Amino acid sequence: MWAFSDKELDTKLRTILISEAGKTLLDLDPTLFPVEKLLQLLDKHFYFLLTVEQSPPSSIKNALSPLMKALSAETLLKHSNVDVKLFTASCITEVLRINGPVAPYDDDKMKEVFQLIVSSFEHLDDKSSLSYTKRTSILNTMAKSQVCVLMLDLGYDALLIEMFQHFLKGLR
Repeated sequence: MWAFSDKELDTKLRTILISEAGKTLLDLDPTLFPVEKLLQLLDKHFYFLLTVEQSPPSSIKNALSPLMKALSAETLLKHSNVDVKLFTASCITEVLRINGPVAPYDDDKMKEVFQLIVSSFEHLDDKSSLSYTKRTSILNTMAKSQVCVLMLDLGYDALLIEMFQHFLKGLR
């Protein structure tokens, strides 16, 4: 009989689930997949990422690699559907939280990721939008995990200014 503690079993199970989630998304062509199904899949990944603690064990970090790669693919970052981009941004924001304060992607990819996240705040002033909750969730995660500090460290001043312009627009 195997003797695993609850925490060890939980970590092993999470590792398997995260790895499979990433592989599923990597094998998928988002441009050919129905938008509604893609949104459901991204939302499922988002809620799963919410359960992963910051600075997890190395086994979970390694298992996250395929999911991180899939989420940062051009087909999702530049998808034609605004909601797909928003749901992708919400997942990536959780990836940033989990890996914080270390940048999980190279500088060029981080710039693309931050452009996507900042663009998600463009309609933050539309409280009646079905996506309002998703936008505020991204904002909340960014505030709690101090993602803005990472933006400053990487020298993305113009993106920070654009982000705060969206915030000010939302206050008007």
